Amino acid sequence: MKFRRAPRAQSLLAALIVGVTLPTNLLAQGVPDPLRDAVLRSGGRVIVTLRSTVPGNFIRLPGSPPVTGTELASIADRLGSNYQLRETSRAPFAGMIMGEISADQAAALAADPNVERVEADRLWSPTDLGDAVDLSDRWAAYRVRADEIPYGVTNVTAPTVWAGGNRGEGVKVAAMDSGGDASHSDLSYVGGYNAITRTASDWADDIAPCNGHGTHVAGTIAALDNGSGVVGVAPRSQLYAIKVFENVSGSCLAYTSSQINGLQWAVTQGIRLVNVSIGGSYSPSYDSAIQTAAGQGTYLIAAAGNSGGAVLFPASSQYAIAVAAVDGSNIRPSWSDYGPEVDFAAPGV
Repeated sequence: MKFRRAPRAQSLLAALIVGVTLPTNLLAQGVPDPLRDAVLRSGGRVIVTLRSTVPGNFIRLPGSPPVTGTELASIADRLGSNYQLRETSRAPFAGMIMGEISADQAAALAADPNVERVEADRLWSPTDLGDAVDLSDRWAAYRVRADEIPYGVTNVTAPTVWAGGNRGEGVKVAAMDSGGDASHSDLSYVGGYNAITRTASDWADDIAPCNGHGTHVAGTIAALDNGSGVVGVAPRSQLYAIKVFENVSGSCLAYTSSQINGLQWAVTQGIRLVNVSIGGSYSPSYDSAIQTAAGQGTYLIAAAGNSGGAVLFPASSQYAIAVAAVDGSNIRPSWSDYGPEVDFAAPGV
């Protein structure tokens, strides 16, 4: 795939998110510390990206993590002891630790020689909630009978590809979203993962505020050619659900750490394509994870966004594949985000 140059504004935004760490004596004088403030807002939740101090390990092959599994374990123990970092999970594929720390310790942690970056964990929302799209009945398309092929599937010439004998056989794809409905008659899941609890179970699409979002997306990807409902773009692909959304104060939201944990699992399972309909501002940790996953053959396919403006992150990452929307006449609807980061436009009305 062709990697694009990241938007210029991202470097400044990354600096703001990571924060310029200040000495403790300056904190005592009331000098603002962006990192400390961000960690306070996150309730102490952080994502820590590690770097190796082993001679020669600064040379990395594409897709390789910054530290080995052995070194990660050793560093994690030391960071926990020195800075009271309470580890909650790890993403070895990207050399990251997720955990909780006091805001007062964040600057000291960021200055550790084995720490490349400390980023406050934050919440993200689906790209299509609160926009002009009518979400009142996500299931309307599934009540169509006799395996109707939606216009969007025809517009991307899927039937032509099917005629050549390719319906997605052997390709592992995942919807990283609100989970999946394993009992749905028009879907056949190979398996799934709950990136919140970090277990290969409990990935049901049962988050009330998400309104079946993950199952809806999965149908577009891989609804079966089984005589009822609709047909997805790749009806014979191997479908997985990665649950990252959760009910946070009545809203459908996902932490950055959950999405990175979801990518970690996808890489270990050999999943080639991970669809995500999530959008927000730039995250350097997430961007690094997307880059490393791509280097290992797992590509993130991200919605450009539905705000009618600039492409949201993670779609704007130079390592992700960004997809914007067009209507039945292949014209961009007013609400679809657009920009040079977009790789493809596909039916979304």
